This record gives sequence, C-alpha cells and structure tokens, in this order.
Amino acid sequence: MPLAPAFHDAHLHLQDPRLQVHLLELLDALPALCIRSVVTNGTHAGDWPAVAALAGAQRWILPSFGLHPWWVAQREPDWADVLERMLRAHPRAAVGEVGLDRWILTAAAARLPGPPASLTEQAEVLRVQLSLAAALHRPVTLHGLRIWPELLALLRESPRLPRGFLVHAYSGPDSLLPALLDLGAHFSYSASIGFRLGTRGSGIFAGLPADRILVETDAPAMPLPRERQQFTLPADAGGEVNHPGNLLVAYAALAAERGTDVPTLAATVADNHARLFGTAG
Repeated sequence: MPLAPAFHDAHLHLQDPRLQVHLLELLDALPALCIRSVVTNGTHAGDWPAVAALAGAQRWILPSFGLHPWWVAQREPDWADVLERMLRAHPRAAVGEVGLDRWILTAAAARLPGPPASLTEQAEVLRVQLSLAAALHRPVTLHGLRIWPELLALLRESPRLPRGFLVHAYSGPDSLLPALLDLGAHFSYSASIGFRLGTRGSGIFAGLPADRILVETDAPAMPLPRERQQFTLPADAGGEVNHPGNLLVAYAALAAERGTDVPTLAATVADNHARLFGTAG
C-alpha cells in the first residue's frame, strides 16, 4: 500500500488569538491529516514568545520571527535587538513575516492598532531584518501588497539571502517573476487566492519552476470560499476563520493547476520546504 502524502504549510499564524480557543484540537488534528510541518510566523515582539512556545512544545511547528509592516509604527526602540536574541535562541527559526505594504496606507488603515508606518519607515525596518537574516543564514518570508516593484528594488540593494526567501501570497506582475527567482525566491500557493476568479496569484503557478513551489494557508486569515472548505472553524467576532486543515484543499487545487497528482506534488513540495526552512522533528 502506498504511503499517504506528507503535507507542509509554508505560512500560517498558529499563535493568532483567533485560533487559541481551537488550539488543542488543532494540535491533534493537523498531524492526523499528515501535515508534517507548519511555519508559524510571528508579526511583532508581542507574539514572538507565543510562537517560540508552540515550536518548543511541538517539533513539527517551525518558528519564524519578524516585524510585519502592519506593526512597524508600534515597534519598541529595542525591537531589532529583541529579534536578534530570539533568532539566536532558536536556530531553526526563519525571519518573517516581514515586508512592505502600500495597502495599509489607505484601504486597510482601519484594521491597524494605530496609524500605519510610512513606506520609508517600513523600508528602513525591512532592511534591518534582511541584513539580520543574511548574517544569521536564515530564510525569509516576505509580505508585499501593491508595492512589488519597490520591494524588488530593495531586495536587489540588500545583502543577498543565502538561504533564499518565500514570497507569500504574491500579487505582483508576471514580469517581475524572473528577477525574483534569480534572487532566490520561492512562491507559496494560496487556494484562497487561486479560487478568486479575476484576481492575480493563481495562474503563475502553472509555469513556475518545480523546485520553487510551496503551499500555504495563512490560517486563520484568507478563508476559502465556503463551498471549497473541507474543514471549518466557528467564525470569530472579526469574521470567518480559516482552518489550517484546508492545506489539503490547496494541494489538490495546485496539483490540478500544474497537471499532476497530489502525491507527486507533495513529494516535490516536501523537498522544497526542507531545503528552504529545514526539517521538522
């Protein structure tokens, strides 16, 4: 009998308060679904300890610490020193989620805990984090919204990342893909984006090199259309919550898009995931 495929989530937020009431259930359910590792991304100094605690308790949870652009304006003066200490204390940890975001200056500003940081301020913070990742030989997870040409320029002027980096939920133009790949980019497929007709982010995966593809849920964010959900969680006060088990839906959708089967895709993604983020366990 063939072995069941092993799945890996390249980007989610298990420490998110929206998942806390469900956490014990999820810690049992995800391994039972053959989800062998998940990269849990911190977003600010306040949630880095929770990420570290999860990774310390469950070896299949890979930690990542970063200052997300949504939290740049609220950072503490010693944030970079705290981040470096966290990374040095956790040799398995990646740097993320980090990046640039033009959207928060307009449409998303109401979602933030305070006024958003300017693009200049976001870029200053990102440069520090990219330099730290290069110096410590860590992979990076990048967030970008409505700003990919500028983000590419910043990557080009920063120290090259020897471990490479993950582009999370890419929404930029196809024309930038060769340059990003040349710099060491990997791309994680999101079924939430792939199922939204008329939006960017799905079609690029049919043509990406096989060794640069990963899969993500971004749980609890980016819920799938209800008719596509295989697993559900009760909605919180802020809206629908994405169950990380829907990673299996994403694998099936990406396999169909690339004209292959789930076991073949899963084996490829497992190799890519281990190369970029290391192995769990």
